Amino acid sequence: MIIEISIAIIAVAFVVLVIYLVATLKSLGITLGQVNITLSDGRKQIDDVLEETKKVIEHTNNISADIQKKVEYFDPLFKTVEDLGGILEHRTASFREKIEAEEEETVHARIAANRHLRSEKTKVTEKSTEKSEDPVKLVADIVELTSLGIRLWQNFKKRS
Repeated sequence: MIIEISIAIIAVAFVVLVIYLVATLKSLGITLGQVNITLSDGRKQIDDVLEETKKVIEHTNNISADIQKKVEYFDPLFKTVEDLGGILEHRTASFREKIEAEEEETVHARIAANRHLRSEKTKVTEKSTEKSEDPVKLVADIVELTSLGIRLWQNFKKRS
Protein backbone atom coordinates (compact mmCIF):
# COMPACT_ATOMS: atom_id res chain seq x y z
CA MET A 1 0.00 0.00 0.00
CA ILE A 2 2.78 2.41 0.65
CA ILE A 3 4.05 1.76 -2.84
CA GLU A 4 0.61 2.47 -4.30
CA ILE A 5 0.33 5.71 -2.33
CA SER A 6 3.83 6.69 -3.41
CA ILE A 7 2.97 5.98 -7.05
CA ALA A 8 -0.25 8.01 -6.69
CA ILE A 9 1.66 10.95 -5.18
CA ILE A 10 4.26 10.74 -7.94
CA ALA A 11 1.50 10.64 -10.57
CA VAL A 12 -0.25 13.69 -9.07
CA ALA A 13 3.08 15.53 -8.84
CA PHE A 14 3.78 14.68 -12.47
CA VAL A 15 0.36 15.96 -13.60
CA VAL A 16 0.86 19.20 -11.63
CA LEU A 17 4.29 19.58 -13.18
CA VAL A 18 2.93 19.02 -16.70
CA ILE A 19 0.10 21.53 -16.13
CA TYR A 20 2.62 24.08 -14.81
CA LEU A 21 4.90 23.49 -17.82
CA VAL A 22 2.00 23.87 -20.27
CA ALA A 23 0.95 27.17 -18.65
CA THR A 24 4.55 28.39 -18.73
CA LEU A 25 4.93 27.42 -22.40
CA LYS A 26 1.66 29.19 -23.31
CA SER A 27 2.85 32.34 -21.51
CA LEU A 28 6.21 32.09 -23.29
CA GLY A 29 4.42 31.67 -26.66
CA ILE A 30 2.34 34.84 -26.06
CA THR A 31 5.47 36.80 -25.04
CA LEU A 32 7.37 35.60 -28.11
CA GLY A 33 4.43 36.60 -30.33
CA GLN A 34 4.49 40.11 -28.84
CA VAL A 35 8.28 40.31 -29.30
CA ASN A 36 7.83 39.24 -32.93
CA ILE A 37 5.25 42.00 -33.51
CA THR A 38 7.51 44.57 -31.86
CA LEU A 39 10.48 43.48 -33.98
CA SER A 40 8.37 43.61 -37.12
CA ASP A 41 7.24 47.17 -36.32
CA GLY A 42 10.83 48.10 -35.52
CA ARG A 43 12.00 46.73 -38.86
CA LYS A 44 9.36 48.74 -40.69
CA GLN A 45 10.41 51.91 -38.88
CA ILE A 46 14.09 51.22 -39.55
CA ASP A 47 13.32 50.58 -43.23
CA ASP A 48 11.43 53.88 -43.40
CA VAL A 49 14.32 55.72 -41.75
CA LEU A 50 16.83 54.04 -44.09
CA GLU A 51 14.72 55.00 -47.11
CA GLU A 52 14.59 58.63 -45.98
CA THR A 53 18.32 58.58 -45.26
CA LYS A 54 19.04 57.25 -48.75
CA LYS A 55 16.91 60.03 -50.26
CA VAL A 56 18.73 62.66 -48.21
CA ILE A 57 22.13 61.24 -49.19
CA GLU A 58 21.16 61.16 -52.89
CA HIS A 59 19.88 64.74 -52.67
CA THR A 60 23.08 65.83 -50.93
CA ASN A 61 25.19 64.11 -53.59
CA ASN A 62 23.21 65.86 -56.34
CA ILE A 63 23.67 69.24 -54.67
CA SER A 64 27.38 68.54 -54.17
CA ALA A 65 27.81 67.59 -57.84
CA ASP A 66 25.90 70.71 -58.91
CA ILE A 67 28.06 72.94 -56.72
CA GLN A 68 31.19 71.26 -58.07
CA LYS A 69 30.04 71.90 -61.66
CA LYS A 70 29.32 75.54 -60.89
CA VAL A 71 32.68 76.03 -59.20
CA GLU A 72 34.43 74.47 -62.21
CA TYR A 73 32.37 76.74 -64.47
CA PHE A 74 33.72 79.82 -62.68
CA ASP A 75 37.35 78.63 -62.59
CA PRO A 76 38.25 80.21 -65.99
CA LEU A 77 36.70 83.49 -64.87
CA PHE A 78 38.68 83.53 -61.64
CA LYS A 79 41.86 82.64 -63.55
CA THR A 80 41.19 85.48 -66.02
CA VAL A 81 40.51 87.94 -63.22
CA GLU A 82 43.70 86.79 -61.49
CA ASP A 83 45.69 87.27 -64.70
CA LEU A 84 44.10 90.65 -65.29
CA GLY A 85 44.93 91.66 -61.72
CA GLY A 86 48.54 90.62 -62.25
CA ILE A 87 48.72 92.63 -65.47
CA LEU A 88 47.18 95.67 -63.79
CA GLU A 89 49.52 95.32 -60.83
CA HIS A 90 52.53 95.09 -63.15
CA ARG A 91 51.35 98.09 -65.19
CA THR A 92 50.64 100.10 -62.06
CA ALA A 93 54.07 99.32 -60.63
CA SER A 94 55.67 100.24 -63.93
CA PHE A 95 53.62 103.44 -64.07
CA ARG A 96 54.59 104.28 -60.48
CA GLU A 97 58.29 103.68 -61.20
CA LYS A 98 58.16 105.87 -64.28
CA ILE A 99 56.40 108.65 -62.40
CA GLU A 100 58.93 108.45 -59.57
CA ALA A 101 61.78 108.49 -62.09
CA GLU A 102 60.13 111.38 -63.88
CA GLU A 103 59.70 113.29 -60.63
CA GLU A 104 63.35 112.69 -59.80
CA GLU A 105 64.38 113.79 -63.26
CA THR A 106 62.15 116.83 -62.95
CA VAL A 107 63.85 117.80 -59.68
CA HIS A 108 67.27 117.34 -61.29
CA ALA A 109 66.09 119.27 -64.31
CA ARG A 110 64.96 122.18 -62.15
CA ILE A 111 68.28 122.25 -60.35
CA ALA A 112 70.09 122.11 -63.67
CA ALA A 113 67.79 124.77 -65.10
CA ASN A 114 68.68 127.13 -62.27
CA ARG A 115 72.39 126.57 -62.95
CA HIS A 116 72.37 126.75 -66.73
CA LEU A 117 71.57 129.35 -69.22
CA ARG A 118 68.12 130.05 -70.54
CA SER A 119 68.68 128.00 -73.71
CA GLU A 120 69.59 124.92 -71.71
CA LYS A 121 66.47 125.42 -69.64
CA THR A 122 64.36 125.22 -72.81
CA LYS A 123 66.00 121.88 -73.79
CA VAL A 124 65.27 120.38 -70.36
CA THR A 125 61.63 121.49 -70.61
CA GLU A 126 61.32 119.76 -74.02
CA LYS A 127 62.75 116.52 -72.61
CA SER A 128 60.33 116.72 -69.68
CA THR A 129 57.41 117.21 -72.08
CA GLU A 130 58.47 114.19 -74.17
CA LYS A 131 58.72 111.96 -71.11
CA SER A 132 55.30 113.00 -69.83
CA GLU A 133 53.78 111.18 -72.80
CA ASP A 134 54.89 107.79 -71.40
CA PRO A 135 52.67 108.01 -68.28
CA VAL A 136 49.77 109.03 -70.49
CA LYS A 137 50.34 105.91 -72.57
CA LEU A 138 50.40 103.80 -69.42
CA VAL A 139 47.11 105.29 -68.27
CA ALA A 140 45.65 104.59 -71.71
CA ASP A 141 46.87 100.98 -71.47
CA ILE A 142 45.27 100.58 -68.02
CA VAL A 143 41.98 101.99 -69.31
CA GLU A 144 42.16 99.63 -72.29
CA LEU A 145 42.80 96.62 -70.01
CA THR A 146 39.91 97.66 -67.78
CA SER A 147 37.64 97.94 -70.83
CA LEU A 148 38.80 94.50 -71.95
CA GLY A 149 37.99 93.10 -68.50
CA ILE A 150 34.50 94.63 -68.58
CA ARG A 151 33.81 93.18 -72.04
CA LEU A 152 35.05 89.79 -70.84
CA TRP A 153 32.71 89.96 -67.84
CA GLN A 154 29.75 90.93 -70.06
CA ASN A 155 30.46 88.02 -72.43
CA PHE A 156 30.67 85.70 -69.46
CA LYS A 157 27.33 86.92 -68.09
CA LYS A 158 25.71 86.41 -71.53
CA ARG A 159 26.82 82.77 -71.51
CA SER A 160 25.33 82.06 -68.09
